Amino acid sequence: MASAEIPVLVRVLALSVQAARKAGCIIREVHSGGKLDVVEKGVDDPQTIADRRSEGSFGQIFEHLEYIC
Repeated sequence: MASAEIPVLVRVLALSVQAARKAGCIIREVHSGGKLDVVEKGVDDPQTIADRRSEGSFGQIFEHLEYIC
């Protein structure tokens, strides 16, 4: 089945699962390394290197997706 025949929602769901799995791998890798490299984005708003790396993976996976806000 060509991608044009697959409903958009199904394609977005598949990309979301792919992104979540990739993010999970990144988070496990950072956690097992023991160095979280925490920075404070704001008051009571910490961010780890795992957060930054996994967020970047979502951008790579969804970069070709067109949407309207």
